[in-house]
Amino acid sequence: MYAAILGHLGADVVAANALASVVFDLAVVVSLGLASGGAILIGKEIGENRLEQARRDASRLCKLALFCGATGGILILLTRPLLLHIVPLTETASGYLAIMLMINSYYIIGKSINATVIVGVFCAGGDSRFGLITDALVMWGVSIPLGLLCAFVFRIPAMVVFFVLCLDEFVKMPFIYRHYQQFTWLKNITRDFSAEEGTAQGT
Repeated sequence: MYAAILGHLGADVVAANALASVVFDLAVVVSLGLASGGAILIGKEIGENRLEQARRDASRLCKLALFCGATGGILILLTRPLLLHIVPLTETASGYLAIMLMINSYYIIGKSINATVIVGVFCAGGDSRFGLITDALVMWGVSIPLGLLCAFVFRIPAMVVFFVLCLDEFVKMPFIYRHYQQFTWLKNITRDFSAEEGTAQGT
């Protein structure tokens, strides 16, 4: 849907977005790897019933996600002048690309933190439903409707539409942070097979 919205704003927007997406994906790959690796680490600790250690490591993971996101944003900003110089785009598309890369340089921070918390922390405790609901509500209830309104009803400039589409991570961040602070995700969801075996033998 994002691509469909941007695709109706002109060929220059599509060309700039294609390149900006590739740069963003390369910059965010470490953060996504951190999220997946963190899920394994915290899941193992929860499975061993080391809940306090899991809580501490979850906090460290969030701080590391912030660092990785900021580093990715700096990387995007550092490569921005080079990309604008070497990539053969029209003047209009180059202008769009410059703005998109600037927006992505801070959007990646929200993406890194949210992905780490939802995929790495919540899922490790078996709380994947909250992330699913939050992602679905923000995407289909906020970002896409606003993007459609801005692009086809209000007909505001293309880069403002792109900015609106990149608000999703920051819209859901307060809800994710509140849920994280409640620590309802921190529970041992594994079954105690040794206890079950003892019960079965006693029976």
